[in-house]
Amino acid sequence: MNILKQDFFLRVYFALSYHFIKFISFIHIKITMYLECVAVIFTVFISPIRATSFNFVSGGHTDILSLEPIPVGTDKVHLNHNAFTVVPSGYFTEPTIYWIELQSNQISEIQPNAFSAALGLRDLFLRMNRLSCIKNDYFFGLFQLEVLELFSNDISSVEIGAFRDLRVLVQLDLNDNHLKSLDLAVFDPINHSTIPVGMELSGNEWVCDSNLAWLVAAMQDGIGQWIVERTYWTGRRAVCTEPPDLASLELASLHQLLGTEGM
Repeated sequence: MNILKQDFFLRVYFALSYHFIKFISFIHIKITMYLECVAVIFTVFISPIRATSFNFVSGGHTDILSLEPIPVGTDKVHLNHNAFTVVPSGYFTEPTIYWIELQSNQISEIQPNAFSAALGLRDLFLRMNRLSCIKNDYFFGLFQLEVLELFSNDISSVEIGAFRDLRVLVQLDLNDNHLKSLDLAVFDPINHSTIPVGMELSGNEWVCDSNLAWLVAAMQDGIGQWIVERTYWTGRRAVCTEPPDLASLELASLHQLLGTEGM
């Protein structure tokens, strides 16, 4: 009799277990289908509503603050080919922005902390404008900036501290400006990075004297190298314009003259 009872209870136990497992499997399938439906709805109907790109290109605009506010959630801003002269503070306030294009304008001034609220900014394009001096408050707080393009401005000087927050910078374009020299302190703390920074330096007015010895040394292959000269845009390398006996010589080739007369 006891054996029959045990057999009965075992059969009931296995039957309940079997139906319980089927029930759990059914619930799992339904939940999976529900989540897939939610994902489809988000992709088709909700995701497109989220602004990803903000564009005012080739519109002849002269005042950035006259534009409509940047929508919440924007990640790319394109304001190329207008007539802006000033980058104002308080406009680029969306922390989701990681890409800003302001090239081919007439920008001669960037107000303090103009970009600092864009906490995730990684790429900033300011080429083909009228900047003459890179001041030490232009790029304040841009700790995530990786690419900075200043190609074809009127830059003749860079203040010490201008790049102090650009600790992960990997690409700097200074082609076609009016630079004669650069102080090593301008690049602190970039010059302590373990990853070399790609720099484009051609088309300037380099005076190859002892003040540029650090730059020539930093471009040499080896353990101490932290600058890699790039020629992506122009195909040209940086060359000396003065003194006359070094004119047209590439900066990178002058390492053999370090410590000798003329360098």
